[in-house]
Amino acid sequence: MAESVDASVSNTDKDTCASSTLYAPDVTEENMTLDKILSTESTFYDLVFLKEYAKQLGQPFVVSMSLGSNNGSHNGKGVITEAVEAICQEGVPLVISSGNEGDRNMYLHKDFENDTDTLRAMIAMKEQFENIEGFVPKDADLCMRLSLVKKDIDDEWMTIWQSPMLNPETGILPDFISEELPELKEGYSGILRLGMSREPDQVRMKVCGLGSLEEDYFLELTVGSKQGVALDIFNAELTSQGREGYLSSVNSMTLNDWATAPSCISVGAYTANTMVRSLYVEPTTSIEDTLNDIASLSSYGTGLNGVHVPTICAPGINVVAAVNHFNVEYDHNDKPMPYRSEMTWQGFPYNSESGTSMAAPTVAGTIALWLEANPKLTCAEVKDIVCRSARTDAFSEAKPDQFGKGKIDAKRGLEMVLNEGTGISDISKGQRCENNVMYDLQGRPCRQPSAKGIYIRNGKKIIIN
Repeated sequence: MAESVDASVSNTDKDTCASSTLYAPDVTEENMTLDKILSTESTFYDLVFLKEYAKQLGQPFVVSMSLGSNNGSHNGKGVITEAVEAICQEGVPLVISSGNEGDRNMYLHKDFENDTDTLRAMIAMKEQFENIEGFVPKDADLCMRLSLVKKDIDDEWMTIWQSPMLNPETGILPDFISEELPELKEGYSGILRLGMSREPDQVRMKVCGLGSLEEDYFLELTVGSKQGVALDIFNAELTSQGREGYLSSVNSMTLNDWATAPSCISVGAYTANTMVRSLYVEPTTSIEDTLNDIASLSSYGTGLNGVHVPTICAPGINVVAAVNHFNVEYDHNDKPMPYRSEMTWQGFPYNSESGTSMAAPTVAGTIALWLEANPKLTCAEVKDIVCRSARTDAFSEAKPDQFGKGKIDAKRGLEMVLNEGTGISDISKGQRCENNVMYDLQGRPCRQPSAKGIYIRNGKKIIIN
């Protein structure tokens, strides 16, 4: 039986890299969190482990990853992105969520027209933001400054506080802590971190804010370079605020950086269900998304290496999924709220969940079924079938950038797998193939299962209470 291994944690995990202190200037032994650990080097080793484990079992497998972020150079480079490509090149289909920022303006491109040309923009987010990143070629000159500004009573912009000018040789500046800087504290509460480094194949700049802005205050980003240099800034909601000569981010590059690995299968989300089901309240009908249309949150775009994301789309809105039953909500009397009986199975709760993290496992599960029919399929062959079997309609044809090749079609893809060769022997008409072996939901054989649960025998579901 082909095995679908879900290596997902959360699509909101931030992409960091332990090999570069600039890439994660806020990561130290003292403040290393579980999220950071799960999304750094361990992701690379997890992929290697899964590949070797499947090889040991002699089974084909597919990985579903709901990890990554809009941080990164979006050119197929980076520790995890290159690891993803290497795994795919070894024949393993690797499915990655495209991201949940499809409705955000997060990308800004700037071509410096002369040596005095300057990029100026305002950071739009009033609350905490993390890891705004910019990239220029490795030999380019770059400088950066962050300022706290506001409008005075005459509607003129005033500079309240400024950081020192930063360049690749400066490296990472010490934290700017509002409690220690009266000018900064006037309009900002928290910590600001700035860094810049000259790496082997690029110059990277980073701005990180762990705090919030007061009303009417803004952080102003100023970046300078030489004529002919091209700057790309990601994960940055920047705005001009109506100021002449200032720039704003656009919506054309919201994709997960890891999904720019050329051979992976990236997945966006469309709305196949508008009914919102809850553990605690009666179902409601969502008016935010249109049935069968792309989800507004579904990320998309074309990476700087020409890789388009997503490859394919699958249902990802209001998908009924299991819920951690230790996560309990309380009423106004501080008592646990009871589950609605129709949202439980044997006491275990279910809920509506949305995101490309719900869509990617659907594609991975579909691929696992195809691999049962032909375990010899390579990653390239699987991706080709995903694309050729995709279903299109008026919605996908109207928005090809957001839908990719269209919507996943499990049946059409399976027909292609069977018609183009299979790794199992055909069973003649009328012949039955039965045995008493039952399999658990992880594909492990259980001849005499003793644990309660759901099992599969001869293609039928068996429930042991």
